[in-house]
Amino acid sequence: MLKITHIFLMMLLACRLCLAFSGGDGSQQYPYLISTTSDIATLSASPAAWDKYFVLTNDINLVGVAISPIGTDSLRFTGNFDGGGNTISNLRLLSSDLAYVGFFGIIGTGGVVSDMNFSNAMVSGQYNSTLNVGVVAGRNMGLIDSVTVQGNVSANSMITYGGLIAGYNSGGSIIDCAAIGNVSVNYCGGGITGANDGLVSGSYLSGNVIVFKAESSTRYDCYGGGIAGICESASEIIGCSAKGIIDISIDGGIQQSSTRAGGIAAHCKAGSVIELCSFEGDIYATTAGRPAVAYGGGLVGDNAANISRRFSQA
Repeated sequence: MLKITHIFLMMLLACRLCLAFSGGDGSQQYPYLISTTSDIATLSASPAAWDKYFVLTNDINLVGVAISPIGTDSLRFTGNFDGGGNTISNLRLLSSDLAYVGFFGIIGTGGVVSDMNFSNAMVSGQYNSTLNVGVVAGRNMGLIDSVTVQGNVSANSMITYGGLIAGYNSGGSIIDCAAIGNVSVNYCGGGITGANDGLVSGSYLSGNVIVFKAESSTRYDCYGGGIAGICESASEIIGCSAKGIIDISIDGGIQQSSTRAGGIAAHCKAGSVIELCSFEGDIYATTAGRPAVAYGGGLVGDNAANISRRFSQA
């Protein structure tokens, strides 16, 4: 009798989770259907579902809807979110106490977000330590494929990684994505991702990247690039382009400071690769006050990467 009761309760719990969305059971064959603002809010508040399959069935307007990032450092999103070519508009995420800010806070290894659009998105954050902020994801360790973002990202923390697609691409892949808008952060910003330690391929920025030194920051370097601010040793940027203004500045400091600005990336470490990339626009790397150094380049501000077949036009 107890065993039967236990099974019944488990079935009831599963049923309730199923009914929380517009349909489906979260499996690959019958993914949860995301059709309303309530479905988005439910997903945001349901960590137990963050390893399931989802399909966005129509456009959703999030005006006036408060949500939290999907995926945290302790429980990352490892599911599959298929946007079905639909658009989420008017996303607003304004955080003062989270380290990972985006529609998805962290996309973990194996997580997939694909075929969707964000329109008129505004994502900003402030944190007392390292902050990762992006419209799609604060940090990406999975796959972001065929996603378009139109919006703005802004942040001011001790150390910020900010980009329109992802704040930090940490061993993940960003493929065939487009970003239209502006990034304004301290320390490290990129049009697609603030820092890249994975693959960015076939992606495009049309907009501006502004990076500044925050007064409260303990770091005195600034990095800004059209695709990525910093390219770590495992970074690959292939077949990407950027068009806009890259403006990096430091106003004084108690230590020697440096700014690095590039049309594709600001600073590329040994082992990183840039191939078949182009930039069109203006680049500014300026310093003022205390002793400082500025690096600027049409493609890369400060480079130790392998760069091939590239084009830059100011």
